Amino acid sequence: MNPKDLLQKILDAIDYQDDKGKFIFEYLRNIYLETMFSLIKTLPQDQQDVVIAEIQTSANDSNKIQGILNAKFTDEQIEKKLEEVSKTTTIQFIDSINDSLSQDQKTKLQETLATLQQSNE
Repeated sequence: MNPKDLLQKILDAIDYQDDKGKFIFEYLRNIYLETMFSLIKTLPQDQQDVVIAEIQTSANDSNKIQGILNAKFTDEQIEKKLEEVSKTTTIQFIDSINDSLSQDQKTKLQETLATLQQSNE
């Protein structure tokens, strides 16, 4: 399941009341940024500086940024890091909201996560 659909199901399960589309957009953008910076940190410092400078000059052009990353990392590396960051971030998100959820919301969330886990097996 793609991250957008996963997040949509989580927000539905907890009966998220604000703009889900906006939340999902910002959430996924943050995951992408974290992925990008995690990958950049694996480069030697001099290459990090060059890549960061290139990204800063392309700040609003996602195609250019993707091109910069593709020049330094394989699709497999990017995909693996994206999956890792998505998983970690989603676990942290669930942990951060868990105490504020009602018992009904917790139950719905647990059922949703169990269903999602079964569909991934």
